Amino acid sequence: MAIRNGTNELRGDVAKIGDEFVDTQYLKPGSSVEDYEKEPWKHCQDTTSAYLSLRLQYRPEFLRNLEEPQLRRVERELTRIGEVRKQFSSYANKKDLMEKLHSSKKEWREEVARNVGNFEREVRKSQKELNERKLKVVSNHPGFKAELEKVRRLQNQKTNEGIELSRKQKDLEEKWAGHLDRKYRRHVELIQLLKGWEAPAKGVPAQSQPEATDPNTAGLIPGEEDVKPEPLYGLKASVMHFRFAEDTNTFVGYDYEHPKYNGQFPNQKISMHKILNEPDDNPLAEECPRNNIRYFHFPTNNMSWIETAIARYYKEDPKPIDDRKPYDPNARKTEKLLAHSDKCFQLPYLHWEASSRRAKMVQVINEGMQYEAEPPGFSRVVEEVAKKVIEGRRKSTPQPPKLKVAEEMDYEADERLLREHVKADPPLHIRRTLDQYYFVTLEDTSQRDKDQVVYRGTRTGYTRVVMVDQLWLWILDDNTIITSFPRRWGRNKPDPSGVQKTLRERLETGKEEIKSIYHLALIIIDQCSRVFFDRTKPLDQRPEVMDLFASAIGNVTEMTAIAYDGFWRALRTENVGTKNLNLNPEGVLFREAQDIAEELKIMKKIYTEQLKVVKDFKRHLFDPLGKDKQGEIALLKQLLQEMTKIQAASNDGNAPSDGEEPGVNAKKDKALEATLLEAEGTIELIESRQAEIQDLEDSALRTYQQQQTSIVEAKAALQQGRSIMALTIVTIFFLPLGFFAAFFGMNNAQINDASWMTLNEQLGYMFGLSSIVIMLSISIAFNPWIRAILRPILRIPYRILDKYPQIRIIGNKGLWDQVNPEQKMKKWLHRPHIGNEDGQGGPLNTLSRNRSAQC
Repeated sequence: MAIRNGTNELRGDVAKIGDEFVDTQYLKPGSSVEDYEKEPWKHCQDTTSAYLSLRLQYRPEFLRNLEEPQLRRVERELTRIGEVRKQFSSYANKKDLMEKLHSSKKEWREEVARNVGNFEREVRKSQKELNERKLKVVSNHPGFKAELEKVRRLQNQKTNEGIELSRKQKDLEEKWAGHLDRKYRRHVELIQLLKGWEAPAKGVPAQSQPEATDPNTAGLIPGEEDVKPEPLYGLKASVMHFRFAEDTNTFVGYDYEHPKYNGQFPNQKISMHKILNEPDDNPLAEECPRNNIRYFHFPTNNMSWIETAIARYYKEDPKPIDDRKPYDPNARKTEKLLAHSDKCFQLPYLHWEASSRRAKMVQVINEGMQYEAEPPGFSRVVEEVAKKVIEGRRKSTPQPPKLKVAEEMDYEADERLLREHVKADPPLHIRRTLDQYYFVTLEDTSQRDKDQVVYRGTRTGYTRVVMVDQLWLWILDDNTIITSFPRRWGRNKPDPSGVQKTLRERLETGKEEIKSIYHLALIIIDQCSRVFFDRTKPLDQRPEVMDLFASAIGNVTEMTAIAYDGFWRALRTENVGTKNLNLNPEGVLFREAQDIAEELKIMKKIYTEQLKVVKDFKRHLFDPLGKDKQGEIALLKQLLQEMTKIQAASNDGNAPSDGEEPGVNAKKDKALEATLLEAEGTIELIESRQAEIQDLEDSALRTYQQQQTSIVEAKAALQQGRSIMALTIVTIFFLPLGFFAAFFGMNNAQINDASWMTLNEQLGYMFGLSSIVIMLSISIAFNPWIRAILRPILRIPYRILDKYPQIRIIGNKGLWDQVNPEQKMKKWLHRPHIGNEDGQGGPLNTLSRNRSAQC
């Protein structure tokens, strides 16, 4: 068994038993769960995430088998975790939460120390029972029963199921016996580790126990020393450098050596504090090497940071820009660049967020803005009652928070950033939902956000919503580009759907041939635009938005078909009462179709904005100064020549010779031509994505119009049904009265001295017989039970008479045949109106022939 030998590590002679569940997101492609359990350092996809997911006793062995770069990466992450914990614990509003965690951990250790003996006895008992009565233990296990029932259902569809089922049942028993044996041995191993723990003494902090030997478990509550907040929330900017390769005529990424950079291409990073607030050795202020491209990315849309970065680029002291002052021709270079709109491109794009984290983000924004959005009307009352009920339940059954510290530590930097910059000048550009992006005047869209198609489509699992983010792209010169767009709320590592992460992976492969800095900008734009359309990425928590919308439209279409089927069924059974003409189902489907069409309309608008941005980008390539509107090719050639002269003069100090210009110009021509082709390709990609959304929108609009038409038709049918019902009742009452009045109105003793019947006798017959006929007619017309009884009674004589050929001919002509309205409509629609197969014409020609024959 596993015996702890003074550390968190197992003895070397003890076989390691893997966990019952292994998260496959940590596995390297092509590796199995068994390989990962044996050697996780070889078969993990991300070293840091795999290390943090392991049990404490397996971590030292994992670290010993790592290579030096991977080991340094894990150590940096552990150092970061320790610093984050200290920072988190230093905040006044988080200390109570950390103290609760500390006390909960202490109580948990005390409970384990008290009950570890009972745990061991129960596991030993289960092991003994399994060894002595294996078949009984396995057959009573609910998991075995469920799997056996599934096997039986499959075998019922095959022949010789008796022999085959018996063999499969034995195999299944052996499988579950081995599974339970490994499970109990795993429990015994863990119990042996827990037996080495001692209950913490009263008043002694839990972290003083020997368990705190792992570097990422220490430091939950800092000491008395003053912990300073990390500058700029510990955020880091991503940096990538590319140099021109003569053999391929493309820019290739490489590791750029700089004292303030960490990591390797394409994962080099620099602290936001260093790049914005430290003028010495600032990479933005340094001259970019010749034939190089450098790319800086900021993880949030903060305009004040962008202005500071551009000021650093021009080696100026950052200061706020006052847009209310008139433009000064002698202004700083930073102000000139910011005033030139063609240098900046703002592109909205679709992304996603977990619904719970979006709610937390909204809460932080409301607290930062110092107001609370109240829902209107009846919803406010319902929410207040719900809050009181929840508070009452919490008081009666207190429950400790689950993973609350871990979640709040994960988005601690984003929370501080949002609180401190949401009311700044200029304010932080926050992420928006679809409705917040489109309905800019609405104060609160929380209810509309919960009505998203994606939200309802992912309600059974990890609920998500579609967000609208914005890409800010600044091209400072032919060598420097700065972008900024927000990340999802929190760190979310690993996040395969992160735009910056997928962009780094895309550029790391070297398959993208970067011809110029504008070509790189187009790659960034395309990466933002393809978040929900990149179906080559592995499955993750990202919602399949297009599939969800297609499924929602399909569900509405299916429910519409069911509603129509119910309508025709009601007509066939002559059940046209108010219940079957209820408009509520059609109204629900109408609202659903309207919501789908509206959200697709918003998404199409976003891609229309993207098309506009890319077309402006392409126009900027032809006309960077915005003056000449014609002669694009000639202007392009002239522009290339001027660019070549200026660059050569700035790099060499001399004007280029006539012999150098043709070769350099040829390379520039090819580079810009390739960039223009890439711009055309990006436009086509965005148009194809817009067309896919357009197809879904057209389908949703058709469903929406169909539902609108069905509601109108249902209202008209309801009105017609009432009119027919009134006419039927009037007919039922007055038809027998009129008949008997005419019959007996000929002669009587009181009118013309007729001796055969008196007036009283006539009135008695008239009203008595009329009452009987009226009651029978109303009962048959409005009572389905009576019709159900009469239908088989009348069907018997019909079957008898149907045996005679003469009567059958009359029946075929429509005397006995009952055709429902749906069959009549289909029969008429499917009849040819121009000509029959024998060429004798359609219904109108047949009618004319019949009339001519009669004449």
